[in-house]
Amino acid sequence: MVYFTYLMASLGPLDYLEARSFVKTPHQGLALGLLVVVGLFHAALGVQMIIEDYVPLSSGRLVLVMFARVVFAIASLMSLAAVGRITGLM
Repeated sequence: MVYFTYLMASLGPLDYLEARSFVKTPHQGLALGLLVVVGLFHAALGVQMIIEDYVPLSSGRLVLVMFARVVFAIASLMSLAAVGRITGLM
């Protein structure tokens, strides 16, 4: 969260091209990619907990948990691809 706060404070006054060049630096791109993966993993665990608590049928829970994992995995891969594209790795 400290990095996210730093990132938002740093990107606030910048225009699009300046913000893109800021994120393009290797250490910022790596940190942003790590932030995205950890944030989406945390969100996936939260959604899984909500499903386990509020879906009454165990078979329905398993299907929903697997679906949520797939959705968050796709979101994570797409986010990493976007960060990789900005940093020039892709």
